[in-house]
Amino acid sequence: MIAIVDTSLTHLEELIQRTKYMRENYKFEKELVDIIDREGDSVALMREYEANG
Repeated sequence: MIAIVDTSLTHLEELIQRTKYMRENYKFEKELVDIIDREGDSVALMREYEANG
């Protein structure tokens, strides 16, 4: 499977889409955990991230 990356998205927007895709298409025994640095210090993006997963 080849991942397609939308280069018009910010790093965090792409992370949200990628994480949502992984959760919807793969069954993991343990919960996925994402480590987000200071770039993730955005209330709006964190709310979207929380809503998607």
